[in-house]
Formats: sequence, C-alpha cells, structure tokens
Amino acid sequence: MSQEDRHRRFEIRAEELREVEERLARTGKFVSGFYHSHPDGDPTPSIHDVVGAWPWYSYLILGVTAGSSETVAAFELNTAAGRLEPHRVIIPPGESKLDPERDSMNLLAESGER
Repeated sequence: MSQEDRHRRFEIRAEELREVEERLARTGKFVSGFYHSHPDGDPTPSIHDVVGAWPWYSYLILGVTAGSSETVAAFELNTAAGRLEPHRVIIPPGESKLDPERDSMNLLAESGER
C-alpha cells in the first residue's frame, strides 16, 4: 500500500485478526464486523471495500457529507457473486449510544494492540 493510500485506507492483516479473535474467544466476545466512513460520499461499497472483504462479517459504511454523518448502511460479502450485498443489522435497545471515550484507538490501547 502506498503512503498516500495509508492516509485514506486501512487494511487488517488476516494474521492480526486471527490473533485478536483467539484472544476474544477466551472472553466470550467476538468480532462481528468492521466499519468505516466514506467522506463526501454515500455508503455504497467501493471496489476496494469489495476486494478487501471477508465472509462472515458485517461491514458498516457511514456516508459523510460536509462533515456530517448522513446515512449508514450495512453489507455482507456474497462470495458466490463476488460483491457486498445489503445486510440488516439490529442494534439492541440501550446499546445504540457510542461512548467517545471508547473509540477504536482507545479500545486498541486498552487491549494492548497499538
């Protein structure tokens, strides 16, 4: 990945994900999916999103326009068709609020993943 791409994209190596999932399995937790935003774009999967997708996970994409989040959509990889297809995600009551103190970077720091 080029230096420019590193400012716009991220990749999770399969080995790193496997290590995290093994540690989580011992706690009864699991990785159910991933999220990212499309600044100044809609929440439609890009070619990069499709190529980097893995089966069994949900992919949430947040559309951001003029610095404000407008829409969010969820997708799951259809391996036979080679595309991300719309996927329904249900957030249980009481679990829909995000805690800004527990964003992804803080959670990585808590887990020692940095």
